[in-house]
This record gives sequence, structure tokens and C-alpha cells, in this order.
Amino acid sequence: MEAKPFGNPVLVKEGEDRIREIACIDEALTFLGTWPETRRGPIYQTAVRACRAACEGSMAPEKARSAFAGFARSTGILEKAIVTLEPWKIDPKRGRDIPI
Repeated sequence: MEAKPFGNPVLVKEGEDRIREIACIDEALTFLGTWPETRRGPIYQTAVRACRAACEGSMAPEKARSAFAGFARSTGILEKAIVTLEPWKIDPKRGRDIPI
């Protein structure tokens, strides 16, 4: 089966200090499959149905991503995007004298 990627990955917290990137429908379904049964409510079921529908081609991957992100948000595991800039990618401010 061909992996159906999300346009942008969803970042979810796994434990205290680990963040996992969910980049496609297969990864989302795998993650949902490990979710504790005692915590599987209606939002969980909606995310699973959306991901399965996207796998079958009856729903766009971005709609499944939205359902998965909604599940992650509702359970408190959604992580905001991490943005880092490498020092060599930052342009120096113009007009500023910097000794070499």
C-alpha cells in the first residue's frame, strides 16, 4: 500500500521529553492503534475513521490530518511546530559595523 503523506506533519508528545512526528496516514493509524483503550472516546473514533477513509481514497489526506490533529489537541498531546534557525542562515543586519 502506498503511504499517503500529510502536507505538514503533526507533532505529538510521547512522554515528558519526546516529540514524535506523524507525517502520513499510516503513521497516524499506527499511533492511534497504540492509544490506551480506556482513553478511546468519540474524538479518537473520528480520527480513526478519517484515517481509514483516507487510506481507502474516500477522503483527502489533509482532512484525515485535520481529524488526527484535532484528536491530538483534545488529548493535550499536540505539540506546536519547532522552529530553529542555524546561525549561518541568519542574515546580519544591514548598516551595522561588525569587526572581522
